[in-house]
Amino acid sequence: MRLARNGYVFKSADLQAYFDSQTWYVANESSDGEITDVEQHNVTLIRSVE
Repeated sequence: MRLARNGYVFKSADLQAYFDSQTWYVANESSDGEITDVEQHNVTLIRSVE
C-alpha cells in the first residue's frame, strides 16, 4: 500500500488496474523518492518477483 501511496507504477497488470481504480492513486514514474530503507528493500523484492 505504501508503494501505491508514493505513486509506484506496478508492472503487474492486475495490481496496476486495481490501484488505477482508486481515487487517491496517482501514478508517478519517479516514485523512488521518500521511502525508508525497509520500503526500498520491499520495492526491490517486489520488482524481483514481478
